[in-house]
Order: sequence, then C-alpha cells, then structure tokens
Amino acid sequence: ARSTVTALPRSWIAARRRASFRMAELFRLATFRRELGVKLSPDHWLFALAATLASAPAGRVPIGRAGRSFQWHGLDAGTLYYWIDECRLGRFSADEITTVITAVERWRERNGFTLIRSDVLAELLSVTAEERWVCRISTIGAIDETRAERAARAEQERKERDRERIRTKRVGKHKPRATALTQTKPWEEEGISRATWYRRRPDGETTLSPVPLSSYGGATNLSHDRERGENTGKAA
Repeated sequence: ARSTVTALPRSWIAARRRASFRMAELFRLATFRRELGVKLSPDHWLFALAATLASAPAGRVPIGRAGRSFQWHGLDAGTLYYWIDECRLGRFSADEITTVITAVERWRERNGFTLIRSDVLAELLSVTAEERWVCRISTIGAIDETRAERAARAEQERKERDRERIRTKRVGKHKPRATALTQTKPWEEEGISRATWYRRRPDGETTLSPVPLSSYGGATNLSHDRERGENTGKAA
C-alpha cells in the first residue's frame, strides 16, 4: 500500500521560522552585551530562551527551493541547556530547568504556539534602540522607542533612500553619490548610532531622550547595570 504523508500546517512552518529568527537575535544580543561586560539577568534570559523554544512545535523547516532544511527541536531540557551554554548564562540546577519549563508550558497551554510580544520581551530584557540597530534585531522591541517611533524612523530612512535613488538615476549612475548619508555616515562623526541620529533630526523629532552609544570596546549608556548579580546555582 502506498504510504501517505500528512502535510504540516503552513502556520507551524512560519512559527518555526519566526522562532529561529528570534533565537538568533537573542544570541547576538547576549554576545554583544557580554563583549561590553554587561551582566545578563539569568532568570529573565532563561525564561526568554525557554519561551522562544516553546513558541513552535518541533519539526523540520525548509530553506529555499533546493530541498535544504533545518531541524527545530522545540522546548526540552536538552535544547534549553544548549542555548544556556551558547549565551553563557552560567549554571542552572535540574530543578531550576524543570521549574522554568513547567511555567513556560503552562503559559503555552493558555496562549498556544506564539512568541512573546516584542515590547513585552524588550521590557523583560531591557533592550534599547541602539542594541536593536547594532545587533540587527527586528522581532524584539525597545524600551526607549515605541513601535510608532520605529515605524516613523524606518519611513524616514526609506524616503532618504528613495530620494538618493532618484538623484542617481537622473545623472545616469548606479552607485550612490559621495554626498549620500549612507556614504558620509554623520552618525559616526557624532559617536552615536544611526537610529539615534535619525531621531535627533528636525524632521524626525520624537519625545525620547537620546541614548548615546560610545565605541563598542568601552562603556556605554545602554541603561544596563554592570553590577547585576550572576546566577550562582550549581550545575545538576
């Protein structure tokens, strides 16, 4: 008899893709903070990792049209320990891992397979607009920039790109002129990020107080406390 293959719901595949994107962003954020010497809050990060792993069912996710795919393992003790080690959160006991997995599974029973809302996760991890820009984050919000302000800044950047594209088209060139903002990068001269520079422009005023970002190798004003306590739990 010919075997039948049950097709997975497209929403499940999309959920795994979104979860994998967020997990990559959490890893980049943890790496960036660690390089700056910023202490990570073990409990908050443990919950964020577990909730992301639990946001999609286990299974394979196709990549492109060449038949390639990757395996999404979902939430279990093994995958959680793996990402704890990747993000270097320290040691957790078996009881701590079991407790957070149980809490996340109860949350999933109420909410289904879904990611924590971007602004909620931003509050949990104290993510700033500068960090979003530096770490190329798109699925997590920011504590110092609302969704509307992010959309307005993105629109301003799009208009700037469109104006430059029109200028270069008029002169018959395919590369940006030397006067383009993407070439001059005025934000680097002021020692701030591109996101902050756009927010400070007269045509993109916001009610935010800019949070400057100094060179990556030194201290920053990322609204993080360097003296946060590290996890002291013993390994199982």
